This record gives sequence, C-alpha cells and structure tokens, in this order.
Amino acid sequence: MKALLGLFLFSLLLTSGAFLECETCFATSSNCTGAWERCEDDEDTCAFGITEKAQGGKSELTVEKGCHSSENCTSGWILVTFGKGEFIRKSTNCCTEEDCSSAFSHWPLLNTTANGKRCPACFSVSKACLPAVVNCTGSEDYCLDLVTYTSYTEMRIHLKGCTTESTCAGLQSGMWNIVDTGDNKVDCRPASRGSSLSGSLLSPIFGFLLMTVFS
Repeated sequence: MKALLGLFLFSLLLTSGAFLECETCFATSSNCTGAWERCEDDEDTCAFGITEKAQGGKSELTVEKGCHSSENCTSGWILVTFGKGEFIRKSTNCCTEEDCSSAFSHWPLLNTTANGKRCPACFSVSKACLPAVVNCTGSEDYCLDLVTYTSYTEMRIHLKGCTTESTCAGLQSGMWNIVDTGDNKVDCRPASRGSSLSGSLLSPIFGFLLMTVFS
C-alpha cells in the first residue's frame, strides 16, 4: 500500500511539472547548446526564442533556450519595420525537452510589399532617435513607439516603426517583449496613408516655420 501511495505521489509531482528541466543557453547563431536546469514553480514549459535584427545592411541573430511560462509563448512572429530593409522580428516557441532543438525548422518569409500605410520609424540605443517616414509592408497596419529600459545593462532602447495589430496587443499587455527583462513603455496607433510624423517632431518644425514667416 505504501509503495502504491509513493508511486501515486511521484506521478502527481511529474504531472504538475515540479521536476521540469530545460536546456539553458544563449548564442549569436542559429542554435545553441547548454546545461539542463530545473525550472521554477511558475515555469511550466521549455522554450526556444529567436530574434533577428536587420540594420545598416547587416543582420544579427540571437537564440536562447530555457525555462518559460507557456502563457508568454508567442504563436507567431513579433515584427517591427523601422527602415527600408531594416526590421526586428522575434518569436518564443514552447517546446518539450525532446523537440526544443528543432523548434524552428525554417524561417518564415517576410512580406516586403508596401501596403500604402506609413509610420514614423527609427531605432536607437541609449538616446532618443529622430524618426523618418517608412512605408509599412504586408499586414503591418499599426505604428509602434516603444522605449525599453534594461536595468542589468543600463541600456535604453528607442524603437519606432510599422507593426501588426497582434504585436501591439502583445506588447501593450506585457505578454510579449522585444527585449527580455526590460521595462517597456508602449504606444500604438493605427497607421495612416499620409506621411505625418509624431507631434514631438512636428512641433519644433512648425515653430521654426512660424519664426521664419514672422521674422
């Protein structure tokens, strides 16, 4: 009887995820390997996260594996376009211990066809950036204004550009992050078919024009 009770309790612990272990690693490549670590109580799944940033004709790729909460796993790509041919895209897929290495079997193709909508766009680390108008592509129909502060690096990231409605919703709810362990300030609005910039940029331009006219 004691043996049966012990087996039941052991099975119950396994079912609750108390003994979940995940491979943990980080690399600037298409894959990484690392040590297996036991997950915390609120981490119920393993995850494979991948981020790509294209800027200035160069592409940077980072991959991360580790314990994760399944409620924060993305079903699709987070995508922000902040310049011509410049973008950030990210996804965090939940997986089991066995299939984490193959969580991304292929890269989804980016839709680069302009959809007629535009947003102020720029990307900068440590200081505010001066936006320029960028053409939105594919299903990007929202303008994003994001500021992320990471305390461990004391780095502040400024990102403006075109994005999708689902990306905006995920970032605003705090479910998704472009930069992990960062405090985000997120502002989203529907993209327009005009070429207007944000009020913060238009105000000094308008003031300069008034000074020129009345001087």
